[in-house]
Amino acid sequence: MSTATSSLSRRTPSTPGRPTWLLPVLMLAGALLVRLAVADRSLWLDETISLVQVDRPLLEVITRQINNVHPPLFHIVLHSWVELFGTSPLALRSPSILWSLVAVAGVGAWSREAFPHVSAVPAAAFAALSPFAVWYGTEVRMYSQLFALTAVAGWLTWSILGGASPTRRRLVALGVVFVATVYTHYFGTLFVGLVGVIALAVAVRPGERRRDAMSVFGLTVLTAVALAPWLILVITTRTSEPVSPAFDDPNLFTGLIAGIELLTGFRSYVVLGVAAAGWPLLCLLALLLIPQLGVLSWRAAGLLILVVGPPIGLLLISAVGDRSAFDSRYLTVCVAPLYVMSGWLWSRLVRPGLRPVAGAVAVAAAIALTLWQNQDPDNPKLYELREAMQTVNAMARPGDAVMIVPQHNELGGKDPVIEFYEPRDGLRYVDTSPPSRRGVVPPEEMWTRVSRTEPGQLFVLYGPSTLDETREDDASTTYDGFISSKSRQLTRLDYANVSVKVYAPRWQDAGRTRPLPAR
Repeated sequence: MSTATSSLSRRTPSTPGRPTWLLPVLMLAGALLVRLAVADRSLWLDETISLVQVDRPLLEVITRQINNVHPPLFHIVLHSWVELFGTSPLALRSPSILWSLVAVAGVGAWSREAFPHVSAVPAAAFAALSPFAVWYGTEVRMYSQLFALTAVAGWLTWSILGGASPTRRRLVALGVVFVATVYTHYFGTLFVGLVGVIALAVAVRPGERRRDAMSVFGLTVLTAVALAPWLILVITTRTSEPVSPAFDDPNLFTGLIAGIELLTGFRSYVVLGVAAAGWPLLCLLALLLIPQLGVLSWRAAGLLILVVGPPIGLLLISAVGDRSAFDSRYLTVCVAPLYVMSGWLWSRLVRPGLRPVAGAVAVAAAIALTLWQNQDPDNPKLYELREAMQTVNAMARPGDAVMIVPQHNELGGKDPVIEFYEPRDGLRYVDTSPPSRRGVVPPEEMWTRVSRTEPGQLFVLYGPSTLDETREDDASTTYDGFISSKSRQLTRLDYANVSVKVYAPRWQDAGRTRPLPAR
């Protein structure tokens, strides 16, 4: 991070008498403060799964990823971090926060290599304050690490192809970062592969950069070789199919909504759909921008390839695969070049005299959008599981029961949400999982499990597809109907992507309804 920050500060215009390092330091400090301000939100399912996966011996952390959907590097890093700093929410999120600061410095340095005569501040500001970057910069998943590695890889690649010296040290560093990228997320191969294409395109053109370009291309090939042993291990030793999320088949609006999320963060799909409906305006804006592009150099053309290539790749994967793999989080591999391009466009489109005022407005808007998405109950990425369990623990009496529908187990273990947000003493957790890793047992079997202790009250946390009456196969709707036929609903409390329903079961004892215990 220090080298990237030095590159950013070295070329950023400064006011006479002001240290050149001051602005980069202030930007990193601002990025850190914004992330700390929003890092206290509830962990959601995938974050609790991350903890379950790493809270075990290191060798088991690695081997268990064979049957999961990600390579092991993020989990190795998080395991080591947990060993040192524990499992509080802030401790769990700290690696992502630190990685996101590396990404800010990397994007700024990359911008300076790509556009030496343009300020790197706008690009770095996008990385520091963009709601999407802040969101994943505070999530206990691998996306912040992926963002940082692609940013640093882009900076190193552009510096090498641009003739920076000494190149040997940079080539070694770039090779290490490439390997770390593909071992962080499989879709990191999209980024590394496209870098290889760009390097090859530069190499076939006459010029002094041919040798360095071939070196970069060779590194992308070596990265594929380095990933091969892990892939062979997965293919030959995997014992079960990994549980991965299912997405709807992508279309034009899916891509537009994902692009809007990369720049403005997460809102309700109604709001994002309305914004995406303005695609004719985007086409008009693109026409206005074409004269600004001029004849693209390899620096700008390469960035454009890295921005549009991963979405096209995910669309093709979704089209030829047996299920869709298109989601904005997977587009993290193109976020760093997107922010570099956005910073360049900002400098081209906003007049110098307007930049201070426009920049202040943009910064305020970015912070406001970030705070909004962190509290917006319509944000599809926000899950208030902590608040829901706090309510359950406050309302429940000894002997009451709680369960989560649908239940998501990590390799047959207890639901990871319950592992992290534990029911208080005296409250029984009802496991509704079938023999497989995912889903729930039939309602009759569920009720048999509930009735073993005849709880006075049953608390049910319904998941993100909560009580969707339009889906006949929805577990929440099925369970709610069955429980309602045997219970009286006392109350319903709604949180972001979680609903808590409280039931009073009607237990039959010699033909009479057993009264509820007094509070």
